[in-house]
Amino acid sequence: MIFGPPGHAYVYLIYGMYECLNLVTEADGQPGCVLIRALEPVAGVELMRRRRPGAHRWMSWPPDPAN
Repeated sequence: MIFGPPGHAYVYLIYGMYECLNLVTEADGQPGCVLIRALEPVAGVELMRRRRPGAHRWMSWPPDPAN
C-alpha cells in the first residue's frame, strides 16, 4: 500500500483493535507514507455527535492522540 499514488489514503487494523490511517506521500512506485495520529473536526461536528451518540471521549478538547 505504501507504493500507491500520492495522496492515496488507506486504513488498516493493528493489534486486532486499532484502526490506523496512512497517506501516501511519495511518487507512484516509491515507498513513503505518513501515519495520521489525530484529526480535529472543523465542520459537521453536530452531525458527528448525532451519528455517534456514545462517543463522548472525542468531544473534550484539545484531542489527545495518545488516548
